[in-house]
Amino acid sequence: MAAYRQTTLTAFQQVEDNLAALRILEQEAQRTAARRGVALLSLQLFTNRYQGGADSYLPVIIAQTTALSNQRNEIDILRASHGRQRAPREGGRRRLGRRGAAEAVGSNAVGSR
Repeated sequence: MAAYRQTTLTAFQQVEDNLAALRILEQEAQRTAARRGVALLSLQLFTNRYQGGADSYLPVIIAQTTALSNQRNEIDILRASHGRQRAPREGGRRRLGRRGAAEAVGSNAVGSR
């Protein structure tokens, strides 16, 4: 009887721990979504400044990198909250080619508004 009681208490503790982890992931997902939105607005701003001749292309590249990073973080958090982890990449972080970051962020972020 004592073993059954201990097993039940352990199960309840695990459920509580998982519920707490889900609450934390939900809060992090909300913060990450807000950061993604700000990064996409910055990308649009710097793209407009570049196209208007007011700035070099470097701020656009930095904004693209930031937006991509925030989008990837948001995906990672959402996958974690659903119990799925991203497959590990060979050699650590994946490197993108010259146009890779811009293509990964997508045309929705810049040109299709």
